[in-house]
Formats: sequence, structure tokens, C-alpha cells
Amino acid sequence: MNKKKQRGNVLIFALVLLLIMTLMSLTSVQGVNLQESMATNLQDREMAFQAAEAALRAAEKLLESTSSSNTMIDCTLMAVNLCPPVPANTFVADDTTGWVNVTDYPNKTMLGGNPQYYIQLLGIGTSLGATGQGNNLSNAQYGVNTGVQVQRFYRVTARSSVPSASSDRAIVVLQTTISRAI
Repeated sequence: MNKKKQRGNVLIFALVLLLIMTLMSLTSVQGVNLQESMATNLQDREMAFQAAEAALRAAEKLLESTSSSNTMIDCTLMAVNLCPPVPANTFVADDTTGWVNVTDYPNKTMLGGNPQYYIQLLGIGTSLGATGQGNNLSNAQYGVNTGVQVQRFYRVTARSSVPSASSDRAIVVLQTTISRAI
């Protein structure tokens, strides 16, 4: 080829191609970083879920072994406590009033703090059958009393840790209702 006719077209084409490949590489690296962050957050949430579940199991174990607890909040009709479905201090950083720490749980070293549970006594009711399908919380409030009160009903709320102890970490809150024979 004649050197006078070459004007650097190949050089410009190669530089544009190199720029496109560089942009694709940067986009790929950003995608990998995003996926790594999502995987880390999912693992953190799973560990928090396991801790909250361990707190629920600890509260159930306590209620199976005893029918009363010093940390239980009385929410029956005769009590003066207002008991919202989720305790008011569930997501408050430094307020641990009513919450009980659980010390035996999986992945203890990987979490920001101890899981906790909060027990509320909802009321006392009757059981109309072996299957418990006739249970009613404080059925006396409706003017119906069909039997001897033989069960206590509890609401247990569990959280994976105190919000202040796990900054920038997932916090999982679980809740269950439990009935126990008196």
C-alpha cells in the first residue's frame, strides 16, 4: 500500500474498540460487585433469621417448663398494660425493657448481638375438644363461658438482636402465638 494514502483509520478503529472493551469490563466488574453484595446481605439475613428462630425456641422452652415468668407482660383484660401486636420498643436502639437475652444459639460469633424474646400473656381460655378447635381467648368477654379455663395464651415476639448492637446488619423479627395447659 501507498503510505501517503494511509491516514490512521486502523488506529482510530482500534482505539474505539479498546474503549468499548474497557467499558464492558468495567460494567462486568460492577455487576460482580453487586452480586457479591447481594449474596452477603442474603447470608446476613439468614443468620439473623436463625438467631430470631432460636429466640422463639428458647421462649417456647421456657413456657413449656413454667407457666409464669418474671419477664412476661400481662395483657389480659384485667391488666393495665396496653399490648400492641408488635412491642413498641422492637426497633428502638437502646430500649430493652421486657426483652430477654438468649445466650445459646447458632452462629454466635457471626452476629452483632444476642437474640431476644418478649412474652405477652394474652389471656386464659377454655378448650372444647381434644383438637383445641374451640379455643377462644378470654371468651368471658363475650358473655359465653362454656367450661373451665384450662389454657393460657401467649404471644411471643423474637428479634435477632438489639438494633443498636447490630448497626448495618439485618434485624429479623418473628412472632408466634402459643397455648399452654394450665
